[in-house]
Amino acid sequence: MDIFIEPATEGKGRTFRANLLSYATARGIMDCDRIKVRPIWMMLAGSDSELRHFVANLRMGRKASAHTGYNRRGSETFEILKSANYRIFWQKTEAGAVATLYLPELFCSDPGMVDPEELSFCVLPTADFLVPNPEGLAHLERAMPFMGLNPAKINRREKHFDPSYIADLATVVAAFLDRRTRCPLIPDRRFFAQFLMAALDGGIASLPRSYTHSSEWGCYRHFMVDGSDVGLSKGVLFKASHKQVEDLLAKQVKFFFELCPSRQVSIAA
Repeated sequence: MDIFIEPATEGKGRTFRANLLSYATARGIMDCDRIKVRPIWMMLAGSDSELRHFVANLRMGRKASAHTGYNRRGSETFEILKSANYRIFWQKTEAGAVATLYLPELFCSDPGMVDPEELSFCVLPTADFLVPNPEGLAHLERAMPFMGLNPAKINRREKHFDPSYIADLATVVAAFLDRRTRCPLIPDRRFFAQFLMAALDGGIASLPRSYTHSSEWGCYRHFMVDGSDVGLSKGVLFKASHKQVEDLLAKQVKFFFELCPSRQVSIAA
């Protein structure tokens, strides 16, 4: 999708153009709606020179309009707040340049300091980055009935419900969580999968929702990802107070040892 930063005064100044490859939004972290989009992560492409001018203007608070159909002035505008601490990762390709803008406190695996009030992070791995977790999947299949989750009923209602994907994603989520929580985690892939499933069911973690469904299992906080064209998986957003996480961890640790009383630890690599 082409997006443009047009002159503040019509006919005066230069118009900058970029191609929007992918973006993610999360209301409650960066407030936005269908008209005003404030992404937490976005990937842009263009010629090296024009893209650098486009990104510089975007970071100064200039709004970019989407090019939809035959009308340059689309219905969506993209905005990067000057007060937000975005980082940029630049890549050069044979066709030009790619710039990825993101909020480091959400996307860095180790933020360096633990927020005293809450923990929040976003994981958007590519599909080939995820490592299969068959132990976690087998454990979920055993645990879900005791968690009040009926996969057959959920699958009829929610086509995106995929315990295998949740199990594969759980190890990455655990790495991010471990750097942000004050509590230790059981170093077991099965526990990682169980905890992520419980977090999604309880609403402190969220899979991306679609525009066409107002209520989907595991999809909260208006978290949306448009990333299939660049190979991203669905990803997950985590946002909760420390008390919410600690209460859920305590409950899930107890449940895990009830299901696996003589467990052999399946330590994540």
